[in-house]
Amino acid sequence: MEMEKRLGEMIGVRFGKKISSRLKAEAEAEGISVSEKVREIVEKHYQRECTRESLPALENALRKIVDRHVERLAGLCVHAGIAAGTSAWLVRSILKKEYGADTTPEIWAQAVTRAKENLKRGTMEERKEE
Repeated sequence: MEMEKRLGEMIGVRFGKKISSRLKAEAEAEGISVSEKVREIVEKHYQRECTRESLPALENALRKIVDRHVERLAGLCVHAGIAAGTSAWLVRSILKKEYGADTTPEIWAQAVTRAKENLKRGTMEERKEE
């Protein structure tokens, strides 16, 4: 009677041999009863379902917060792009005027490719010349 009050209504369920064997084996491995294992599985199922149902509400709430900042973020990205382009132009000009370095489009393209490779690797090591 005490257990019934604590857990609620008792429901009888029948399983085929494969599922029954699996439930028994898993429950035994975890040191719990088959009933506890079944309750655990059913509770997890409904928790996942509940989470799936609440995701659209969560997405809408996040969208309301983020949407206010999209224009500002886009503007910051534009400014970052302009700053990067200006920086690259200045470096190229200094290399050419002050050091007489070869800054032809081919050389510049190689430098950009190497920089991208290094960023992907997470390092700015110089590659050994081949």
